[in-house]
This record gives sequence, structure tokens and C-alpha cells, in this order.
Amino acid sequence: MRFAKQHIPDTDITDSPYIQLCVNEDWGEILMNTCARWAFAATWDDPNSEFRGEQNSLKLNEMIVRLIGDGATIMCGCCEQTVLHRVGADGALEISTDGGETWRPDPNDPRVTGTQLPNTIAGEGEDKKCNAANNAIGNFKDAQAAFGHSLSTATTIIGLALAIAGEIALLLLSAGTAAEIILPLMISTATALFGVLESDYNAEFTEDVWNDLTCDIFCTVGDDGQFTASQLIDLQALVDLHYSDNVALTFQSILRGWGTLGLNNACIMGSTTAGDCSGCDCGCGGEEIGLSMDLFYGDLVGQTGCNVQSTSLVDGARFSTTWQWDGTHPFKLTAEGLISGSTGTSAWQWYLFDGSGPFTGMTAPIGQSLSVLELSGTDGAFTVSWDVATP
Repeated sequence: MRFAKQHIPDTDITDSPYIQLCVNEDWGEILMNTCARWAFAATWDDPNSEFRGEQNSLKLNEMIVRLIGDGATIMCGCCEQTVLHRVGADGALEISTDGGETWRPDPNDPRVTGTQLPNTIAGEGEDKKCNAANNAIGNFKDAQAAFGHSLSTATTIIGLALAIAGEIALLLLSAGTAAEIILPLMISTATALFGVLESDYNAEFTEDVWNDLTCDIFCTVGDDGQFTASQLIDLQALVDLHYSDNVALTFQSILRGWGTLGLNNACIMGSTTAGDCSGCDCGCGGEEIGLSMDLFYGDLVGQTGCNVQSTSLVDGARFSTTWQWDGTHPFKLTAEGLISGSTGTSAWQWYLFDGSGPFTGMTAPIGQSLSVLELSGTDGAFTVSWDVATP
């Protein structure tokens, strides 16, 4: 069987309109290799007329038939594709080239393509982690100050978002339009902050806030002073737990814009040589509710983010000790025990976070959201150790 010879069309191969065939990549490579032979004049009887080479024609025809048989030659768009962009549920920048049917990571995301600095953080072990945290805090402060200044200069939400993105992009060390690429990540931030006075915004970032963030970074960064993707998630979880309103929004926006690459550069870039993180309590995995609790009755023995300890005092015919909330943050008891002494006949009394109570019982109200908790006994002084957590 002979196949009809093919004639070269009047239009040039580069003229529009175009089509694109969706084929398996292995088959596509074979197809491209076969088509590459068309570039040689020997392939054609006459470069301006007909296709020459029955063998090549048979190969090409066989391949197209095979592709059609496999259902692989559906039209899937035009070569002049519209590339769609979005921010994924996890904050990743994504693109689609098939009208939104499928999405993949944006290869131009500066949080991926930016430049990672060499690790020059001074010190070893805890010192290295602390220096990294203090370096990062310096860069957080610069970014927050720039955010605040932009509140006074930006006249539109888009302008504010672009200013915020521009500040964040500095630590990505990426050439090109890094700020414009991460701009979608900052729109919600700019929308929330637009109209806030710079002085009011800056006043929210107290020294206590910066000290707390220093400890959050110190407690989550690796021993080499750098973050992995999972450690960044841990830090973001602490930000959600410890901060609110514009402070939380700002810190999360910076972390989302930096990603691990930018955050690691933030830990490296700085002049800190001897940070002090001795006041950071990392043993509680970031839990700090215990530090917000007040010892209402008893002698203080110890207090960390996840554990409180106290010794009972005489309370009428009994001995008792009482802890209460700070008026804002309820706590829950997760475990209780005695360090010393005996309660004899124990009696628990508590109030719930909504003010209801008092409730009493012979056993501890484990897991309930509390505002006040008291333990009393009949056998003299005793010392308690209570594990606590945020409800």
C-alpha cells in the first residue's frame, strides 16, 4: 500500500493558529526525534513542494495511529498558553497551564529559586541557635518597621501589598521580579492593615513581644542555626499560639513570604556575636500557658510554660494551694501529682473559664477549661506539681 505524498502548506510552520498535542513524554520524545528529520532538505522532494521518503512517512503515520489508538492526541490547548497563578492552601505559589485542571509549583517562586547564603553563624550548639535567633529578630524588626512606614505612604491596598512584598523579598536574594511574584501572598495582609495608623501599629510590638519571638525561634531552630520545612511549620504554630491580631498577622506574613530559604538567610544575616537565650523555656514544646497563671494561695516552688508547682498553706482546718488564670487565658490540667507530703483526704474545687462554679470533687478536673483550681487536704503541708496546657 502506498501513501499519498504530503505537500508543504502555503503557510509557514511558525504561522498561527497553533495546536498542541498532549502525549506521553516517552512517546513525545520519539515524535520529536522523528519530526526533527524534517529540518533537513534531503527529507523533501522539493523544499517548496512535497514530502519525500516513503520510509519516514510510514514511521510518522504509524506513530500517529498508535497515539490515536492510545487516546493521547486530544487537543489540550494552544501553544500560546495562558498561565494561571494561585496561592495554594499551604501557601505555595502554583501555576496551571491547562485552564486550572491541574496545578503544580511555580518554578519562578523566589522562595525556591533565591540564593541561600553560606552558614556563617558564630558559636556552637545553644550559642549558635541563640545567635541565629537574634539575627533573625533583627531582620524581623526591619521588616516590621518597613511595614509600619508603608502604612503612612501607601495609598492603595495593592501599593501596600507591593511595599510589604518588596521588603520581604530582600532576604530571598533573588534576581528579577521577586516582589511581584510573591505579591499575592501579601494581599490579605495589606487588606487587614490598610488604614491602621503607623503609631498604633508599631506600639503593638513591645519588647516583650520581641523577647517572646526570640525564644520561639530559639526553641524551633536546628542546632546548626537553620530551619527545615517542618521546623518552620513548628515556628508558625507557635506564632499562632502566642500572638494575636496585627502582631500574629505580621509575623505569619513575614514567615510565609520568606519560606525556609528567606528565614534561614535571616538567621545568617546580622552582626550578633553573643545572644542571650537563657530565659527561654523550650522544654514545654512551646507551651506557655503555665507562665500566664497566677499563684493565688500557697508558696511558689516552680513555674514553667507547662508545669506549676506550689506548697500548700494553712487554710482554716485544712491546708490548700490555689492557682488562677490571668483573666484572659484559661488553662487545663493534664496531670497532677505530689512532690512531697500527703493530702490525706483530698478535696478539689474549681471554676470554669466561663465563670461558672464553684465545682467540687474528690478527683482532679483533668482536661476541663479552667479559670481557678484549688487542692486542699487534711494531713498538713504538701507540695503539688501540675502539668497544664492551653485548652
